[in-house]
Amino acid sequence: MEFAGISQFGSKDFRRAVSKLKGVHAKSYSSEWRWNIDPDAIDYDEIERTLGGFSQDDIAHFKALVAALNRKQAVEGHQKDVSEDAPVNDSNPSSASTSSCSFAEFIDELSKKNKRNMTSYTVIGDIINGYQCSEDTLLFDFLDNHNERQSIKLFVNKHTKGKALDLEALNDTRVKVSGKVNFSVKYMSMNIIADKIDILGVCSREEESERYAEECAAYFHTDEEQKHFTIPDLTDIGLIPGPLTGKTIQGVSDFVKSLPKDLQTHIHAADAVISNIPSIIAALDKLNQEGKCQVIAIVRGGGSAESMARYSDPRLVKAIYESRIPVITGIGHQSDHLLCEQAACRNCGTPTGAGDFLKSQYWRQYYGNLDRQRNHYNAKTEFDRILEKANKKELFLENADLKNKLQELRQDNEKLSNDLDNMKHRGLLKRIFNIG
Repeated sequence: MEFAGISQFGSKDFRRAVSKLKGVHAKSYSSEWRWNIDPDAIDYDEIERTLGGFSQDDIAHFKALVAALNRKQAVEGHQKDVSEDAPVNDSNPSSASTSSCSFAEFIDELSKKNKRNMTSYTVIGDIINGYQCSEDTLLFDFLDNHNERQSIKLFVNKHTKGKALDLEALNDTRVKVSGKVNFSVKYMSMNIIADKIDILGVCSREEESERYAEECAAYFHTDEEQKHFTIPDLTDIGLIPGPLTGKTIQGVSDFVKSLPKDLQTHIHAADAVISNIPSIIAALDKLNQEGKCQVIAIVRGGGSAESMARYSDPRLVKAIYESRIPVITGIGHQSDHLLCEQAACRNCGTPTGAGDFLKSQYWRQYYGNLDRQRNHYNAKTEFDRILEKANKKELFLENADLKNKLQELRQDNEKLSNDLDNMKHRGLLKRIFNIG
């Protein structure tokens, strides 16, 4: 099924990564891409594995496009089945009406039926990403344990009962919600309209981060330690993630572009799925075993708070701290607070920040070497300057003076040599005749 070209479909790297998915064929014409997508062949697990390093908004956009194709294909398939299988003289008017129902009419009917039979539920979960969608209504994502793939929209309005139901108080909290499930035509999804909300505490992500912070406290570097970290003799860089499956991970290209050209050709990339913690640890172990680099950089672009929470995993924190080769991090944005960043020898905030730090280390080393060469050169040129300004008579006098000093040193050396021989001779006689 062909999908019209959309120039604003994520970044160029993201579109290139999407084009490699199973069931997706794409061609680029200038700034426009043409897509041929088979919705039945799309593997959502492959989407998570392959696109995990990109923005969650871009991934959600792509999934929405696939869902739209699925709906379109389902309606077209249904209409085709009805036209082929239905009798020519169908006397059932309701059947004929159903077979010719447009997609918009189908959605409208679904919405009306749902409103007539709205079911009430009471459920516990986390509410995140809240914003004011109208004057008296707040909209949140409602989920559990960071699982953004299983989330539902939650509406809180002026009729909702509870304490402190403002945006600041509710965002990133764990709550007990009682409300009715509704089908939203606007969002084309199911949502909950809250009748009552009880705040139980911080959300699972915040609670988990606090627990992990206590568990990993022994692996953290102080701000002063990170501030004064340097890399002597920097020639080679280890990079996680490497080019797994040949695609460019979000943030990696920004990191590489920030490096001096000499360092760009001395990158040792280790394949890793950046959204998979065991994969990152395995790549870290590999670079340590190879021992070809002086520093290892772990980088990736930004994402939602839920997707970034994985980088506070104690296994990753411990592996970074215990790495024989120093590790620097450039993960997400400056506003992200991840535990792995505190275990690194240097937290650079972003992929570009990591590249800039290594660039400063490289140039500091380069100019340090240049200073030593300059000092040596200056000493040599100072002698040349003196030599150039001296006249012939002064040089003859200086040469004669040096010869006299050399003769004096030879005489002193001869005298010391004779004294040493006398001392050795007297010692020998003393031992033979026992005389003082």
